[in-house]
Amino acid sequence: MGKDSKLLGYPFVVSNNPMSFTTDYSPIMIRVPGLETITTIKPIRCVSSHFKPRSVYSVYPPPVEYKPCPPPRIDPYNFSRTKPKTCVLETSDASSYIHNRANWMMQKEYQRYHNNWRCYYYGNPTEREKYGSYLRHGLKQQMSDNVAKKKDEVKRKVKESEEIEQLCRKFDEKYALDSNKRREFLVRFRDANKQMIEERAQTRRLERQRTIATEREQLRYNPINWSCTLK
Repeated sequence: MGKDSKLLGYPFVVSNNPMSFTTDYSPIMIRVPGLETITTIKPIRCVSSHFKPRSVYSVYPPPVEYKPCPPPRIDPYNFSRTKPKTCVLETSDASSYIHNRANWMMQKEYQRYHNNWRCYYYGNPTEREKYGSYLRHGLKQQMSDNVAKKKDEVKRKVKESEEIEQLCRKFDEKYALDSNKRREFLVRFRDANKQMIEERAQTRRLERQRTIATEREQLRYNPINWSCTLK
């Protein structure tokens, strides 16, 4: 079922006269959420959108403004000022408004995109040459960026190799110093153990000599070897 743009209150093109527009928002704009009066209704998107480039290179063609601004969105389930319906046998005005609004916005976006790009393929020689110059400049910029990137990578690798070489040199020096300290410690430990073993053997030998001398002295007075150490 078709809807008349005058009934919807939206600047769609009237089917009878494609060049006529209407700005009567009152029948349908009462469903705009968050708005108190009809006189304060303004398009939600009333400022130009600024697109950010998705890469380090400039965007070509440059971003354009989105005109005309889309009308405000409406809530088809907002019955704050209208009587709700329990049974609907046909498409409501709000649903038709939303559908036509979406189609109108898609058409405007397609026309904006197409009109913005077709001049670089089907325009005059000046526009096509400008676009070709942009492509050549972009390719040169990419090539120079790749060369600079490779040079930076080589410099980074050289710096990294120098840092690794310095770290390896420091590690070797520290390892040699630690090895010398460990060797000196082991030498001192070995000498101390050797000295301790020799002193202990000397002590045992002296004690044995004193024991034998004492027993022999006792045998002079008592010939029985009670300890059985002398045979």
